[in-house]
Amino acid sequence: MLAIALIQPGRSPWAPADVAALPTISLRLAATRGEAAPLRLPASGGWLRLQAEVADPTAGTYALTVREGPNVRFHASGLALRRAGPYAYVEAAIPSAAAGPGRRQVELAPTGASDAVAIWHLETTVP
Repeated sequence: MLAIALIQPGRSPWAPADVAALPTISLRLAATRGEAAPLRLPASGGWLRLQAEVADPTAGTYALTVREGPNVRFHASGLALRRAGPYAYVEAAIPSAAAGPGRRQVELAPTGASDAVAIWHLETTVP
């Protein structure tokens, strides 16, 4: 059972099994332009579900990175593309500490690519 959890891309073996029940942060491509109001993180019990919209869903898998300045707070690769109608996105369960509070940069790129195809700049607060 543990081996299965370890090979699932983007999932820590300590992440909750029911990711769909986690509080969700959705990053839309429209939010990559300009500064947004601070994002208030939901109370999460330690985990959040982070969804990032994909503009050109042609890659097989994607990588998601959360940075605080030069420090990587979270990284997952091999994330499968998901769809909800015309909305294409990837998602990962992340520790809430990786999301904030503070200034964060979230980067989305096809797995193995050197450059991000979308970058969000977030200012996060907690309850």
